[in-house]
Amino acid sequence: MVRKFDLYILRSLVMSMLVVLMCIIVLMSLFGFIDEARGTSETRGFLAVALLVVLSIPMQLSEMVPYVIFLGSVIGLGTLSSTSEITVLRVAGISQWRIAASASLAAVFFLVFMWIIAEYIGPRATELASTFNQTEVTTKVGRGYWYREGDVFTWFRDIGRDGRVSEIKQFEFDDHDALVRATRASNGSPLIRSRSWELHDVAETIVDAESSSTRVSNERVWKLESDFPSFRARVRRDPEDLSILDLHRHITYLKNEGLNSGTFEIALWSRLTTPVAVVGLVLVAVGFVLGPLRETGMGTRLTAGIGAGVFFGYLQQTMGPLALLYSLPPILGVVIPILLMLGVGIVLLRRLT
Repeated sequence: MVRKFDLYILRSLVMSMLVVLMCIIVLMSLFGFIDEARGTSETRGFLAVALLVVLSIPMQLSEMVPYVIFLGSVIGLGTLSSTSEITVLRVAGISQWRIAASASLAAVFFLVFMWIIAEYIGPRATELASTFNQTEVTTKVGRGYWYREGDVFTWFRDIGRDGRVSEIKQFEFDDHDALVRATRASNGSPLIRSRSWELHDVAETIVDAESSSTRVSNERVWKLESDFPSFRARVRRDPEDLSILDLHRHITYLKNEGLNSGTFEIALWSRLTTPVAVVGLVLVAVGFVLGPLRETGMGTRLTAGIGAGVFFGYLQQTMGPLALLYSLPPILGVVIPILLMLGVGIVLLRRLT
């Protein structure tokens, strides 16, 4: 049952998390603008650079959510401790576990808010940002993209926001890795309902053991076997830029093609286990504030909070690649740091009994 003190703790911690979030947004915007402004030319003015930075923030924040919640919890609980409100709750018979539960409720509430931004607003904002990043577009257009389905390898120069592809080259091989068909088209229009593209100005060359023949046609349909909706996101984005649904679709595609999906699986499991990671960090925050940091100032609490957050972040970044390096299930590289933080938080709370 939620009581008044639960709501009071929830409000205090959420406000602290919002303050931390705003500070991080300001810092990310400042450094992002400086970085982008280095390459500003006559084709990219101040407004375009500023808009690019703002639109890229929502997706970047998804990686910062656990640390925002952790620091917000340390600051919020530290403020309540400094005003002796935590002491009053403890004297009134409220256990450290109940305080931790209230803090976890605030963390989950804030996490849901940030999840909505990361899953629905973030991918669209990142996609829109690419239209303002002329340098990125020029680079990617120059090298193009490769896509594989079975024995068919497809290269295209670029893919637009509407799904149109330009300058397609397609190569089909037989079971003995011999080229049997080469196709070239000037562009293609998406046919979403049939999960395919309509290729235009097509030149198709059939190759056999003795000869080859070329056939020219105005149109030809390129049928896509894998999931269509996430195709554009898969070929243009890193795992961090994909939503949970797109990550699942891309992992399915990679497994069907016999390709390595470890990096994307780590990204997916990291997203799915974020609530558990957040609860573990909140338990550590409560243990810090009610235990060894009870009599210290806010500066010491912030330093300890930043140190613990950095340690958790480096541990996550290290365990994932190690799991891939030693061919372990990707979920292990994600779960081990989370279990460690949960264990530390539980030990700290138990010592307060």
